[in-house]
Amino acid sequence: MLKIFALAASLTLCCSLTDQASAHTVAPALGVSVQVRRESLDLLGSLAIEVVVRNPSSAPLTATFAGPTEYAIEVWHGRTRLWSSAPEHPPVVTTHRRAFAPGATALVVYDWNAPAAGGFSPNPGTYRVRVRLLDSAPVDATTTIRFAPPYPVAGLAQLPPGRVVTIGGRLNAAHTAIADATGRIALARGIPSAPTDRAVVLRGYTMHAIGGALRFVVRRWAPLGAPPPATPQPAPTSSR
Repeated sequence: MLKIFALAASLTLCCSLTDQASAHTVAPALGVSVQVRRESLDLLGSLAIEVVVRNPSSAPLTATFAGPTEYAIEVWHGRTRLWSSAPEHPPVVTTHRRAFAPGATALVVYDWNAPAAGGFSPNPGTYRVRVRLLDSAPVDATTTIRFAPPYPVAGLAQLPPGRVVTIGGRLNAAHTAIADATGRIALARGIPSAPTDRAVVLRGYTMHAIGGALRFVVRRWAPLGAPPPATPQPAPTSSR
């Protein structure tokens, strides 16, 4: 009789512990991950940023979004956000819902060619890519990327024609050539809209012009680094 009573008490205790564990079980939630694919570490080189939503449960989970944008990709340097894929002023619309199947769902592969929000190129260095799922219960994930210094102009002659690289330096006053600490090269076509009073980076390749002279063909360009803050001007004084 004592054995039967002890067994019944043991079963009651096990059931009680099971009920308590069930009461504290957290419902599975959506997660997000980020992966960056690139062909080089060059400034202005294209980065394929893939955002993947992960459903750890065995049934579909539904996310609720406050607008049409379901994700945001951001590039940070320290505490400064340099760029974001999300619109600065998103349109005001009704919420929408989306169900995600169990497992991984590729939400987007975003091609970013490395200009910051102000149109300038980041400096060489290490940066943080952060992705956010803009659900009513937001989650995020981060990874790091690195940009190498521009390719030296003096080394362009050793590259095969057509090899795409990024170079940097200062343009001449006519916007037709660029020079860095190692040398100078003429451009196949000038870029009159580029500044000459600060460093720029050019993404392109070399070609031999008529007569064999080496020229650099520019695919895209950007000022290098954020522009310096404007110098405050003294308030005008009125004369009497």
